[in-house]
Amino acid sequence: MSIQAMSWAMSIELDELNDPAARHVLITLANYAGEDGRAAFPSKETIRQHTGLAIRTIGYKLDLLKENGFISEGNQAIAAAYISRTDRRPTVYDLALKRGARVAPRSIERGATDDRTGCNLQNGVQLTTERGAPHAPNTSLNHQVTIKEKEHEQDTLPFSMNLDWQPDMNQLKPRAVMSGVKIESFTDEVIGEFKIHYEASGRSASSAQWLASLISWVKRNQAWSAKSGKQVEQANPNDISWIFAGGSAL
Repeated sequence: MSIQAMSWAMSIELDELNDPAARHVLITLANYAGEDGRAAFPSKETIRQHTGLAIRTIGYKLDLLKENGFISEGNQAIAAAYISRTDRRPTVYDLALKRGARVAPRSIERGATDDRTGCNLQNGVQLTTERGAPHAPNTSLNHQVTIKEKEHEQDTLPFSMNLDWQPDMNQLKPRAVMSGVKIESFTDEVIGEFKIHYEASGRSASSAQWLASLISWVKRNQAWSAKSGKQVEQANPNDISWIFAGGSAL
């Protein structure tokens, strides 16, 4: 948690921001920001869990905060470093800490050195920095803490099939073994047919449900192949009855 960002968000006067829901969203963003107020990227679902607000309402309040200059869109590459799927990637926001901030200064004695940066300080003011020292944002530890949370959201939230989707082999392999299907059966051709079929269907499912459906797709193709004595070249796009067999319905 960024103490400076939280202090700034909580010190904003009511005459500047009198919308309680927007204030709650801003405080949540501050909780995930770096010490300089940058790189806050909790998903809307994470914000919902903190605030209890509806997803649509959160979107409105984020727009309100942007319009009034409390936040701005930051470096989106930061979120990309944590979350590879562009359609599941939250927006990165920077907080305007310089806007009327009343951040409590750290108490540092005259002439003291900040051990964390190696900078010489006088009356709390930085005088010099180490030569060649890079200036980089101090990323909040909350980002690291919530990586698994964001990945969990990716696994549980439904999404529509798209042609860029690729099954996570680390998750697919144990499921396939338990279903009696060899991992070698999941060829690019089979996965491609599966994606084309469901991309056109518009159906939404979670990551685990898509993996279960892919396994059922392969087992169905193998069963048809064994019955007919030849490889099934293409699935019948109008036949979806197999989806509901064996409890594999989405």
